Amino acid sequence: MRGILFCLFFCTVLFVSAQQPVSIHQMESEYYAVHNNTDTMAAAMQKSVKNTGCSLNKRVFGWHPYWSSSSVSNNYQWNLLSDLCYFSYEFNASTGMPTNTHSWATVDVVDSALANGTRVHLCVTMFSSTDHTTFFGSTTAQTALISNLVNAVASRGAHGINLDFEGVASTHKAALTTFVKRIADSLHTRVPGAELSIAMPAVDWSPS
Repeated sequence: MRGILFCLFFCTVLFVSAQQPVSIHQMESEYYAVHNNTDTMAAAMQKSVKNTGCSLNKRVFGWHPYWSSSSVSNNYQWNLLSDLCYFSYEFNASTGMPTNTHSWATVDVVDSALANGTRVHLCVTMFSSTDHTTFFGSTTAQTALISNLVNAVASRGAHGINLDFEGVASTHKAALTTFVKRIADSLHTRVPGAELSIAMPAVDWSPS
């Protein structure tokens, strides 16, 4: 499918009941949803270490979590980052309407990335199996989400959408495939040259 990137995540996982893995993305998203953007990364970063003489000869994606402070992004080495993915856009599975965009429309890191020639992508997340069933059972919700995401990308002059739908059951395989085709078509029509990328597991935890 044209313009779709598949991103493999080699993430630390936490095993819960029935050996269902929980990704680090889900764990941290749930943690920071109730911890007031506690930012420990800024203190740990070495602000003086900059590889300004290096050149980028491959595409490098970096995920920027919304809870990171501006002091973190101020030290990004943009010359070594081809693509920044803003994490994350959250939505209501029943309606497809946003529940929290985490300041996507105004956040400084997007402006900084664009100003430095780094391509920007909006990451949309859905982790709950209950939400998967609800969302993939509603064409109306899917249509609304597609429209909202494409509009959000176009309004910021961004370059793509990243789907981080984790733990989707095999029963939703056909519905997920159809949804991916629909959002890709809409994105490519509205924002020529834009890309749709998909977060895929590095390991198939349910090979059956």
